[in-house]
Amino acid sequence: MEGLAARTYMFERAVEEAKAANINVDEADLTVMINEAVQWAREQH
Repeated sequence: MEGLAARTYMFERAVEEAKAANINVDEADLTVMINEAVQWAREQH
């Protein structure tokens, strides 16, 4: 269970860092970036 707690903590930190880094990004632009990232990830598998 320790591994899960560590991964959860790291994920939550990454989310907060991403939010802070994109605080001034327009919602439409952010949506486009997310969609591109999802598409890229799908193409990797």
